[in-house]
Amino acid sequence: TVDGGLYGITASSLYAFNEDTNSWDLIGSISGMAGTSNGFAIDSTGRAFATSGSNVYEVNLLTAEFTLVGDMGSGVNSSGDCVVDKSDGLFMTSNGVGATDGDDLVQISTSTGESTIIGSTGFNSIYGLTAAWGYMFGFTGSGQLILIDTDTGAGTLLNQFSGNSFYGAASSPVR
Repeated sequence: TVDGGLYGITASSLYAFNEDTNSWDLIGSISGMAGTSNGFAIDSTGRAFATSGSNVYEVNLLTAEFTLVGDMGSGVNSSGDCVVDKSDGLFMTSNGVGATDGDDLVQISTSTGESTIIGSTGFNSIYGLTAAWGYMFGFTGSGQLILIDTDTGAGTLLNQFSGNSFYGAASSPVR
């Protein structure tokens, strides 16, 4: 977050990292959401978002309440993570109906939930996203690190970490 706090979600709960005890504190059970959340990101103003299926939610970081922002559309399905870039644009990867050549990169309106498919990454199972130093990176369930072009959605393999799987990613406001 803006104040340097670190948050994380599971399928059923929201947590905050406690630096004093070096452990994760439960904020609460996720409420107000349909399905299972698999994407989580916080913008530069402290607004938190989660994706689940074809829905995007705003997350209250104090209560773990999820409020529906909107439905992203029938052809879009969150494949595993979402991320906020430096200009507070919300993105995710989708393995929905239109994703025929790998997961699609999708931009999501934080006010309506409406989505715009940018293009195919050419890679499947992108379960982690991060935006740092003006770039977007994807991490796959098969251990691939991918550079993603935010204008076209095209992915470029940077490294294959054999024997590893990635689930989620993080970044900070100073990235």
